[in-house]
Amino acid sequence: MISAYHFLLRTQDTRANKSSSRNGLEIFFMKIYTTILTLTAALLVMGCGQPTSVIEIKSRKNGGLFEFSDNGMKYKFYNDSMTYKLNTLTSISFSDFDRIQFENSPQGGYVLNFKLNESGTLKFKEMTERNLQKQVCFVVDDKIMAAPVIQAVITKGFVSLTINEKKNIDDIVKYLEN
Repeated sequence: MISAYHFLLRTQDTRANKSSSRNGLEIFFMKIYTTILTLTAALLVMGCGQPTSVIEIKSRKNGGLFEFSDNGMKYKFYNDSMTYKLNTLTSISFSDFDRIQFENSPQGGYVLNFKLNESGTLKFKEMTERNLQKQVCFVVDDKIMAAPVIQAVITKGFVSLTINEKKNIDDIVKYLEN
């Protein structure tokens, strides 16, 4: 955002220098106005004002991102007695996560944002290629917490997942941080 700020100021300076009707005070106030607009836009883009919490993963924890499989290991949904088979050979474990944070969703509920490390990014790209229009599972403490449908191949290692219930977020945070 600094470069955009400097670009805007340079653009304003160029316009101001070409215009003979502007005096030094006008140019000064134009720069302040441009700075305020740029900083306001930066704060809106960065989502300032929304509570965000980074989840510290204290030690090696069970879970991550998994694919459904006919031959996999059995896991239960956190709120269901049904079991589902998940492929543990192609999973993305928490050791492949650089950062996990959550924030309030504008639509209600909460959003978990994951940043995967280089290895996790490559694995997730391959996982999303194999599972377009299919579900994958976010597993915490051997329980399926969410099973979103993959809408597109994700290549950059940034993943967002909406969780509707505060208790689920609390359970995820408690497990990962303890």
